[in-house]
Amino acid sequence: MTTKKRNKLRAILIIFLLIIIPLGNRFVFAQGSIRSAKKILVLLSLEANRPIQVLFSSTFRQEMNRRSSHPYEVNYENLDLARFRDKTYKDNLKEIIDQKYSVHQPDIIIIFLLHAAGFVAEYNLFPGIPKIYITPQLTTKRKAQLANNSVFGSFGFDFRGNIKHSLELFPDTRKMVVISGNGI
Repeated sequence: MTTKKRNKLRAILIIFLLIIIPLGNRFVFAQGSIRSAKKILVLLSLEANRPIQVLFSSTFRQEMNRRSSHPYEVNYENLDLARFRDKTYKDNLKEIIDQKYSVHQPDIIIIFLLHAAGFVAEYNLFPGIPKIYITPQLTTKRKAQLANNSVFGSFGFDFRGNIKHSLELFPDTRKMVVISGNGI
């Protein structure tokens, strides 16, 4: 991942942290002097070792530690929905998530990438709990399908810029092959 992409992802995370921290402030002040830990659930689309998820998780953790003076608890769920898309897997995953979080429901949910966004919409997970979607660009129609109490942060992939930068780094390049898939 290029430095430019890493900085852009870090900027997106900082913006969302600025949203999360004030929510925590309201929760703390509403409870008086009790400083209950804000429970944050992060739903990640892919398996745990994907570079984009590793970067997201580590950056999120660093920024929360650096910026939040309020207690919080973060749980990460690597949904692995790019590899396992069948209905049986998703039904079982929904049951597991319902069971894990039935007693200790999160205060806010962060949904990273499109597979997790689709899963949350398809199974109507955690209705009434505020959600933050961090995905590549979502259409207006897709945003309308998602919960009302949601915030959206989009990022894109700059293919033209990446190719241009690659050619600047390796000006003698004569051929370039782009390999792409649908499991970002």
